[in-house]
Amino acid sequence: MSRIITLLTDYGDRDYYVAAVKGAILSIAPHANIVDITHNIAPQKISDAAFVLRHTMSGFPTNTIHVAIVDPGVGSSRKILLAKYDEQYVIAPDNGLLTWIDHDFERDGIWSVENAGFFAAHVRATFHGRDIMGPVAGRLATGVAPSSFGPEVERIERLPIPLRAEIVGGGFVSQVIYVDRFGTFVTNLHESQLPRQSIDQCRVQINQQSIGPIRKSYHEVPHGELVAYIGSTGFLEVAVNCGSAIDRLGDRASIEVIVRTQST
Repeated sequence: MSRIITLLTDYGDRDYYVAAVKGAILSIAPHANIVDITHNIAPQKISDAAFVLRHTMSGFPTNTIHVAIVDPGVGSSRKILLAKYDEQYVIAPDNGLLTWIDHDFERDGIWSVENAGFFAAHVRATFHGRDIMGPVAGRLATGVAPSSFGPEVERIERLPIPLRAEIVGGGFVSQVIYVDRFGTFVTNLHESQLPRQSIDQCRVQINQQSIGPIRKSYHEVPHGELVAYIGSTGFLEVAVNCGSAIDRLGDRASIEVIVRTQST
């Protein structure tokens, strides 16, 4: 039976790394359907990978296997995890990459990958994606039980990131949690935090600059102007219509987005 296996890495597309991981998977599970999520996560940017992984999983069917490899601690004592959430599987280093999905999805079990019998014959300390995670994904796709790879664990590493905006004085102070290739940035203010019947009455302020209400889409402001709206992830996003918000506003760490509700 063909199983879907996704790959999410910071390997880029100029080297042999992605192909080597795919080869390790296909050598064990030749009928696997490998789907590339992206290999352009910024190097070592675990928080970006965690966000992308969370918002990818929702679109895949049950029993999909996700292999997420952004691993600045490769070769160290950090664990490799096999996790099951909402009938999907994730293989990833235990470095916070599971933070978002562990918050938003139902956890069905997490195992520490320790059984070297399922690894490559020669494991290189700098390439666990090829030598451990790829082979484990292949074995899992062929029907090996998750518990065969190692003991179940309860505690995992979580990133120290604010998963929701802070409530301050009846409004919200939010932070940038992700920037896409268009220069649009995603904040941690989720639509579930806002008054459902009057979202369009909320007013948005960025670094002391008012940009008006929360809109439905880019076209509601002229070209070149900042616009805030609820994006496809359910979080408040800020863009420049036909431009780049991050180029306009600078470093993401210095951006503060305040949303005031109608009552404030």
